[in-house]
Amino acid sequence: MSIQIALQTNADSTATTKVTGDKKASSNSAAGQSTFATVAAQAAKVTLSSQGIELAKSAASEGVELPKSVEGTITKQKSVGVLPPPDVAAFEADATLPRGELYAKYEKAVASLTFRSQAALDRANAEVPKSDDPARLAQAKQATAYALSKGPSPFTALSRNELAAIYYDYSGRYTSNERIAAAGQMNEMDKQFWGPLVSMASATGDQRAVLEAGLAAYDAALPIEQMKSPANYKQLMQQELTSANNKQKGPIDEKKKETLLEMLNALYQKRDQTKSTGNALEEDQTKNWSEKLAEQASAQ
Repeated sequence: MSIQIALQTNADSTATTKVTGDKKASSNSAAGQSTFATVAAQAAKVTLSSQGIELAKSAASEGVELPKSVEGTITKQKSVGVLPPPDVAAFEADATLPRGELYAKYEKAVASLTFRSQAALDRANAEVPKSDDPARLAQAKQATAYALSKGPSPFTALSRNELAAIYYDYSGRYTSNERIAAAGQMNEMDKQFWGPLVSMASATGDQRAVLEAGLAAYDAALPIEQMKSPANYKQLMQQELTSANNKQKGPIDEKKKETLLEMLNALYQKRDQTKSTGNALEEDQTKNWSEKLAEQASAQ
């Protein structure tokens, strides 16, 4: 089976093309199912839209230049709301769709960020929103800079589901690089959460916390992101969790489980639905996660 939420590979193969000058090397995402033993290795990988991010970085290494105005625009841009606001509600409504129809939407979203030529990549890097709003244009430029590792993310104030609502939105409301930037921000959040958790599990041999978190994260994710996982994902995860509980002579204690759920809620829910008063997922909050997980490890 596969831990498919923050550390996942796609359940079905998705073609990816890395552009390096005139040379193109195609690869496929891992398909099929894996065991818990692969989770630690997966934790070190880019998780969501590696194809778009790697292509963007490849473009940077090939000398793709950003407009000279980008750096100045980014410097001037302060903490403004994302434009247009991510339509999380629309993606939540997808829960009523048949699985086949929803999976088709998922595949289309991923395919729309698979660039199969340098020309396609160049077009994505030159893409601008259909807007005269300076803040809207600045956001898109900042997203391009971030995708090329030349600037900060424009989306640090968003929850994971808000980021997912940008990444999976292929309607044209966002530029390709805005969607790639949203994926990159999700990857950063995933590493902050899953990195310490998986390290703890690898060090102790106790899989329970990762499996509990995997189940909770699946439920918290948008329906379209759940399409990364097989239809019987929760059943498989529950079987693994039951086995882990038996091995450890019982489930993790309620305090540890509550800590995991608190952290997952901070990741996935809108900022105004969490206890945090800041606009962004603050550094001290994520550091506190690591401390909490370390405390859990020492309590084993």
